[in-house]
Amino acid sequence: MTFTARASTNLPPSPHGSSEQMNSASDGKASVGIRLVRASGLVAFGNVSSRLIALLTAIVTARLLTEIEFGAFGVVQGALNMFAIAASLNLGMGATHFVALHRARDANRAKAVVRVFLSAGAISSVLTALLMVGAAPWLASVWLRDPSVTNPLRWAGLQLCMVAGYSLVVGILNGAERFGLSSVTSVLQNVVILLSSVLLIPKFKTVGAIGAQATGFAIALVAGLWCISDLLRGLKWQTIVRDFREEGPVLARFCFPVLLGALFIHPFSWMSLALITRGPQGFIEVAFFMAADRGRLIMIFVATFVVTALFPILSKEVKGGSGVGTGSRSLELALIGSSILLVPLSAALAFGGPQIMLAFGRSYEVNWSVLLPLIASAGAQAHLSTIGIALLAQGKQWLAFLQQMIYGFGVLMFTFLLQGLGGTGLGLAHLLISLILVALSVPILRHLKTLTIRAGVVTITSSATICLLCLLSLVCPPKWRLALALPLAVVTLTLSALAFASASERRSLVGLLRRSSWPAGVRAVLHPLTRR
Repeated sequence: MTFTARASTNLPPSPHGSSEQMNSASDGKASVGIRLVRASGLVAFGNVSSRLIALLTAIVTARLLTEIEFGAFGVVQGALNMFAIAASLNLGMGATHFVALHRARDANRAKAVVRVFLSAGAISSVLTALLMVGAAPWLASVWLRDPSVTNPLRWAGLQLCMVAGYSLVVGILNGAERFGLSSVTSVLQNVVILLSSVLLIPKFKTVGAIGAQATGFAIALVAGLWCISDLLRGLKWQTIVRDFREEGPVLARFCFPVLLGALFIHPFSWMSLALITRGPQGFIEVAFFMAADRGRLIMIFVATFVVTALFPILSKEVKGGSGVGTGSRSLELALIGSSILLVPLSAALAFGGPQIMLAFGRSYEVNWSVLLPLIASAGAQAHLSTIGIALLAQGKQWLAFLQQMIYGFGVLMFTFLLQGLGGTGLGLAHLLISLILVALSVPILRHLKTLTIRAGVVTITSSATICLLCLLSLVCPPKWRLALALPLAVVTLTLSALAFASASERRSLVGLLRRSSWPAGVRAVLHPLTRR
């Protein structure tokens, strides 16, 4: 996305555990590597399951909607992501950071932090949803130049509240290292969205797709709140006022630059989408981009297996005085693990591109090449995300903000220059700024001793390899492309493991994976629920 009182058994704590359980001394005994692998296994279990269901949902949605309707749905979801920053104040990351810091040392302070975050998130979500509903006509007519999108944008205001609330609850769950419960709510959310899509889209079209999303996030939000109900005990208005007064300034100093950085990502990305909609067959081009973007999201979510678990663990290590060396080593391991996973996955996705896009429809297969720049950009973006998480854990949030600001401006600028290429131009815009940002970030972070030499080499090498694989897929004869997908994935997996990890690291990784087997992971996910 280590385990407090039940660290030795790889089981996450019960959400109704006592303060003594939250203060287990076993937190500091396991090495970062072991804790990272075990926690990543739980995150992987939830992410793999939920992402597969989410991919199936996207395919079903694209099949039930026309290309124009699917493009409009994508633009509305992009607008929702933009408003979600203001709705959630991007507090999920802060919740993970501060709950991880305080839960084992001061259970009462951890509860105070949770109350502050949830209260602030609830107020901002409602106000932002009302703002989105009111701004819908202006966004549709001025930015998108299509008033027909006004009604879907208004309905998205309902989804906005659920998305903002759920993201905050997941942040709290990850900060408490309840990765199993976080995985369960993620799977539940996507299952409900899939079922609701099948029921609502045939009758209500784009609005039905939005309603399905809102329903899934609402159910997951309720389940998530139930899982952290022990942290909400004693919630009173008088308590909230006191908590805001005592904890608010510290939380604001951390969250403010994180919020500013997010304001340069989603709004600028949505403005880039809006530029494409203004061109010939704009919504259709967006539809091709949204379908292809599923490939990028798959790679990003694979990288989050390690990142989600890294953040709370690294936050505690830095706070506990383990030093910069421990943080740099943890980041190095995270980048190595991500690279070993991402390179073969990119080979499979790039060479199987036409067949992946065919699942969305025949016209999507014809325009499959828009998938390639998105896959190529995903490798660099995944590494940048991992590095950004480490910067936040180390208290260097302003440097992370600078990265996000450059990315936002770069995407908008390159999209403006390449808008004549439609969805492919938008994908190239993401690729170009991602590569530029990697090239700028690595030497700066090396100078600041946040990134080791080896980590920098791994980041650059894996990003370049993924781009090369995408280029080879583009020039490969069509009749050979699919046949090469699996063999290339196997070969690149082997070569990545040999190139990026030392022999001792590979042996350690195999041993840790054996001790963190899938049955144990499944039991760890289900354990908190069966104890109820």
